[in-house]
Amino acid sequence: MRLLEAHIAYRLNGGVTVPGLAERSWDRGLYSSTAAGEYDRLNRACQHRAIGPAVALMAASWGMPQILGSNHALCGFGDVQSFVRTMADSAVAQLAAFNSFVVARGLVPALRGKRWSEFARGYNGTAFAANAYDEKLAAAYQRVRGAAGDGVLGIGDVGPDVAALQRALQRCGFPSIVEDGDFGRRTANAVEQVQAVHRLPLTGRVDTRTAIALGLV
Repeated sequence: MRLLEAHIAYRLNGGVTVPGLAERSWDRGLYSSTAAGEYDRLNRACQHRAIGPAVALMAASWGMPQILGSNHALCGFGDVQSFVRTMADSAVAQLAAFNSFVVARGLVPALRGKRWSEFARGYNGTAFAANAYDEKLAAAYQRVRGAAGDGVLGIGDVGPDVAALQRALQRCGFPSIVEDGDFGRRTANAVEQVQAVHRLPLTGRVDTRTAIALGLV
């Protein structure tokens, strides 16, 4: 997936207007309704003397994470061309670029803390609310959590439920576990040891049976 952002092309080419390809303001209506149409827009931008390949590639957003080519350095790439080639390689490569971008922008705490508005502001920009990106993130998270099974805790979870788990682990003989409400590798290792004692599957995740073994329910 790629979308040529005409307002970014306008900014990067020094403020030269090219109808449909480089415009002063963002306009949803400039997008094509098909992938082939977006390829055509990008190709025309690459060939236009007022834009050119480098600006066109940097002004397009790439992959499922829709990362602008102008952010290639934040994703760990020395130039936009290598970034584009990698984003076209696989979904795994796109996820790796997304991870690098989120880390570089300092958005990991917001993501792990499920502070969706804060994350959307840093990822999508100050106009994130116009597209309800924060609401979409919250809804997507709830769908994933529901598919994984409600009430299951694992690495990456944060909050009061994790803090209660860590207190239970302390009571079970793990004084080194810090009650910080952040489910990390050390907490998972302790959970696995409890599971081993109770002959439960060694998942490092807290399902109903593990919660019972820990005295949480």
